[in-house]
Amino acid sequence: MMFMKKFSLVSPANKVFSLILLLAISISFFTYVFAAAPNPGHNFSAIGGGAAQGDIIYGSAADTLGALAKDTNATRYLSNAGASNNPAWSQINLTNGVSGILTGGNGGTGSGFTAFSGPTTALKTFALPDASATILTDNADVTVAQGGTGLNTLTANNLIVGNGTGNVTFVAPGTSGNVLTSNGTTWSSAAPDVRTVFNQSTANQGAGFAADTYVTGSSVAIPSTGLQVGTRYHMVFEASKTAAGVATPILNVRFGTNGTTADTARCTLTFSAQTAATDTGTFEVWVTFRTIGSGTSAVMQCVGQRRHGASITGFGTLVSQTIKATSAGFDSTVANSIIGVSANGGTSASWTISLVQAELENLP
Repeated sequence: MMFMKKFSLVSPANKVFSLILLLAISISFFTYVFAAAPNPGHNFSAIGGGAAQGDIIYGSAADTLGALAKDTNATRYLSNAGASNNPAWSQINLTNGVSGILTGGNGGTGSGFTAFSGPTTALKTFALPDASATILTDNADVTVAQGGTGLNTLTANNLIVGNGTGNVTFVAPGTSGNVLTSNGTTWSSAAPDVRTVFNQSTANQGAGFAADTYVTGSSVAIPSTGLQVGTRYHMVFEASKTAAGVATPILNVRFGTNGTTADTARCTLTFSAQTAATDTGTFEVWVTFRTIGSGTSAVMQCVGQRRHGASITGFGTLVSQTIKATSAGFDSTVANSIIGVSANGGTSASWTISLVQAELENLP
């Protein structure tokens, strides 16, 4: 067997060159993979120079970073109010810097359509109730429960009266002279609740009275409220006589609707005879309604008295004389009735009456 000598085509010099080339390629690869990214692609941790504590980094231009220095004022918020809409520190702008509706629990109104006006200079305080309530406005009528009337117009000259059901009614003035009257439940316009009515003479009457003559000023109209048991009529007149006439003086208490001698005499009071002498005296009548009513229910008790200055001559032979009479039953409920007195001095009498006063009292 023939052995041949081992032969290599790669020289030592080539091996060294190949090793150096392989090393250069490796270094280039690792440099590419692990080298820092070129500017501006490096991270924030690599550019620490110029940034202070609290600053905010922002893009101030294309591929350019800027820093917004912190604001040392308390409670500032980041906005776009800086130049070219750059970030800037600001306070919240309530006119255009907020959104949504602030609720009542946060001090708002819960409504986007509420506005208040009024104070123009200093802070004003408006006290509101600690409860849900309706605020009075001119948008609706103020109700009775709120102290109003529930109305937006009022009738001229009428009085407002609550009707007890949460509303009001109006009381019209009614007839001239009416007054506001209570019936224990409500109010109405009515004639005055007169307890006493009067009449009187303002001029002399006579000479006369030789026949039955109604005494002017003695008539008193019964009010529309009527009579009651215990209502009283009182009348007095002063008279003078000449020597003529010696008959018995007669006074008639009349009740009817005429106010003349056409009314029925309910009580007749006949005094003792006169004498042929001049005299001056007074005649007085008292009446009490014992009962009242329709048909024949009403009864009057009457008393008359004569007093005169000539003692036992003139109007009578007695210094003073009292006469009484009780009426028959009659109807005291007739509307527009009148009570009054007529006087009859008898044949030839020549009386002059200069004063008359009459009153009806204790009315219902």
